[in-house]
Amino acid sequence: MRDAAISGPALRDAHSQVGWYLATEFCTQILGVETCHITHVQGHKTDGYRILHEEETLIVPLMRGGEPMALGVNRVLPLAMFLHAKNPGDIQHKHLQGRETIFLVDSVVNTGQSILEFVQHIRNLHASIRIIVVAGVIQAKSVSTSMIAQELSRFRRLSFVALRLSNNQFTGKGPTDTGHRLFNSVLLD
Repeated sequence: MRDAAISGPALRDAHSQVGWYLATEFCTQILGVETCHITHVQGHKTDGYRILHEEETLIVPLMRGGEPMALGVNRVLPLAMFLHAKNPGDIQHKHLQGRETIFLVDSVVNTGQSILEFVQHIRNLHASIRIIVVAGVIQAKSVSTSMIAQELSRFRRLSFVALRLSNNQFTGKGPTDTGHRLFNSVLLD
């Protein structure tokens, strides 16, 4: 993901694999697992396991950079609802009805401002839904010492899962922007 020579389909695949890994490795610890009935290869029913409340989960990639990673999360939670969102208003009350958990997925969290806006919007619609933010990279300041971090710390049932925490405050532009690299659109910036 950090190799500047990788872009397009190869980078999207890497992000998808990271989403799968983070959901498998860490989200199971946050949410827990539940028993479900599966058909054994010999034809009889047996117990299987899945992430708790999988069918009551909503996965929201923050467009457009979050989509490949969100697809990886979705491979771990195949029964979850999937909803693209560019702005907080794209998530409506009807999307949260009957949901226990919402995943907000983005490739990079820089300042945390967009995450804060999404969390505030979701909390206005549903006060108690568990929110899990999944990202490849989170700027450390956005979840530790900034004003945005202080605002985010007020929300209960909010968790962050990332492959890497960064102290480097670099924000990509053009050929270094993750969203552009994911979709080979580096000339659009």
